[in-house]
Amino acid sequence: RTPALRERPEDIAPLARHFLQQQGPRDGRPLRLGADALQVLAHHDWPGNVRELRNAMQRAWALSGQGLVDAALARRVIA
Repeated sequence: RTPALRERPEDIAPLARHFLQQQGPRDGRPLRLGADALQVLAHHDWPGNVRELRNAMQRAWALSGQGLVDAALARRVIA
């Protein structure tokens, strides 16, 4: 049995960064996760597990216009 993502909060940051890297650079720069965004992601329950996190990072990449995922954007993509 593989534990749910909510049981492995230490995996959220590396997985989120990986999914952003898969999307490629934004405006020629890699998209970064701010510390405040990581806190928002860490406190989410992730009922959709890793697939939900991947989809959230895809939405963050599409919506980010500044090269940084901040707390406001993180809240927006997990809502």
